[in-house]
Amino acid sequence: MSAVRTAGPGDTLTLHYRLRTAAGVEISSTFGDAPVTVTLGAHDMAPPLETRLAGLVAGDHRIFELPAVEGFGLYNPDLVKEMALADFPPGMTVARGQLLEFTLPNEVTLSGTVENVTWNSAVVDFNHPLAGCDVVLEVAIVAIGE
Repeated sequence: MSAVRTAGPGDTLTLHYRLRTAAGVEISSTFGDAPVTVTLGAHDMAPPLETRLAGLVAGDHRIFELPAVEGFGLYNPDLVKEMALADFPPGMTVARGQLLEFTLPNEVTLSGTVENVTWNSAVVDFNHPLAGCDVVLEVAIVAIGE
């Protein structure tokens, strides 16, 4: 009889997941679609989410409640920046609610949501859209591999 494999660092997990706010608003789900594959420790998911997966076995179906600080972080008003429209690429349309990506010289990519646009500037919020929100993660582990 073989031992049951538990998920650990470096393991590849095939799973279904559902992410929703604590208020019940669904953000993303693979239930009803093909499962996804993630590797623990490869930063495929936020570390607090990965931590919840360690120790699970194939067939486990779990629901985890994560406070904002453990999920996508607390909302930080310092990450809301006013930017001159002249600093955006020429010809780029900038509109309220638009999600923008910026690649910094060190190859780091930042995402931000346009909060407001005036004739010469835009206010961009660089917080994760779920920052400050408690979330619920539901997972169903389909398989675990090396």
